[in-house]
Amino acid sequence: MLVYSISNRESLQSCTKWFNAAKANRPNIIGVLVGNKSEFRSSIPGSFEASRAEVVEEDAQGMAATLEMKHFETSAANNVGVEEPFKYIALQFYKRYEESIQRADGLARNFG
Repeated sequence: MLVYSISNRESLQSCTKWFNAAKANRPNIIGVLVGNKSEFRSSIPGSFEASRAEVVEEDAQGMAATLEMKHFETSAANNVGVEEPFKYIALQFYKRYEESIQRADGLARNFG
């Protein structure tokens, strides 16, 4: 899980470095890119008046797509969207587990 601050563009840019380091050690990594501090976005679509966000959501989504990760935005301060990235990761692990069981069953049938 890579977390960046919506209020700090540099933190998003650092995520690529961290992802590449993790991927070098774990090629099949399940990753999510999480933008925290979503409360810093303006509540008025298209308005940047009240926004303290430096990261445009579309830029973060583009980075996540490039890194083949799922993107989430959360507000830990307001407890908004915090559980979703964890649920997503848990589901991905479960899917991998199920796939490994199916492969093992297939091998057992071939050699049994």
